[in-house]
Amino acid sequence: MAAKGERIHERSDGHRDLVVIGASAGGVEVLTRVVRGLPADLRAAICIVLHFAPGSPSMPAHILGRAGSLPCRPACDGERLRQGVILVAPPDDHLAIEDGDVRLTLGPRENGHRPAIDVLFRSAMAALDSRAVGVVSSGTGDDGSAGLAVIKASGGATIVEDREAMYAGMPGSAIANVAVNKIVPSELVASTIAAMVKGEGPPRGSGSGDPDPESPPGEHVHAVRPECGGVLSERAEAGVLQWESRVGHRYSPDTVIAAQATAWKVRSGPRFGPWPTAGTRSTAGLCSAGWLSRPNCAGSTGRHGDSAGSRNPRRTRPTSCARR
Repeated sequence: MAAKGERIHERSDGHRDLVVIGASAGGVEVLTRVVRGLPADLRAAICIVLHFAPGSPSMPAHILGRAGSLPCRPACDGERLRQGVILVAPPDDHLAIEDGDVRLTLGPRENGHRPAIDVLFRSAMAALDSRAVGVVSSGTGDDGSAGLAVIKASGGATIVEDREAMYAGMPGSAIANVAVNKIVPSELVASTIAAMVKGEGPPRGSGSGDPDPESPPGEHVHAVRPECGGVLSERAEAGVLQWESRVGHRYSPDTVIAAQATAWKVRSGPRFGPWPTAGTRSTAGLCSAGWLSRPNCAGSTGRHGDSAGSRNPRRTRPTSCARR
């Protein structure tokens, strides 16, 4: 399919021209409703990350392409962002934005996912700053919260499906961690996106201006990566706590606790203390339970087979997509 619409340029005429959407469980149904409601003359590119298993056929793009008037297809490495075109992340590739172009990368998983919503959201902010509109929809877990916080801090617009979502984990986390601009039911997400692209809603550049503040002062705390025993270091991103390994794997607090619980259950002779109760899931409580460690505690750096020794390596397997 030939590319349609004008290319997204490094400079814009002042309107928001990139919409990034993240969804997980229940996402296909919600995204179908959203795409159906988007106007045919939308002056923005749309990029979508939907969690699904590696090796799965990239069916969501075909489903969404039949739902509305805007063309929709799987994203290809190196293609240009164009207004009115919807691109969907393919299985097992991070979708990122770089200088108005699409990049598919084999970078480390975040919150256990590749593609990860946070990767798309952070890259949208880095590439286009306050021109981005971030949307978090139905899903379990909390992928997308940290990235949405970065978009908001840079002055971009933020939309979250309300807590009546089919799966309210991701929307609930975003609402709890980010002062989002709009919380709307799924049937109003499309019209809210269109309004923000047209310039309604918060003015561009009205964020905190500090998309990546340093972690608060004090003693650094470490956790252990469940998959390999590598060290995870605490960091804050736009005020949202995350854990990051030395090669770039990232976890939210809830995700690292859940992953540690799974690791604890399957290991014989657990290396951790008792499973922490809800009241002990603070940093201090987790440390006392043995689930987090101080800087000098044991824990190998580990080797991560899917990291390729880099935080964000470009894809190395061939792509069938020609540059558009």
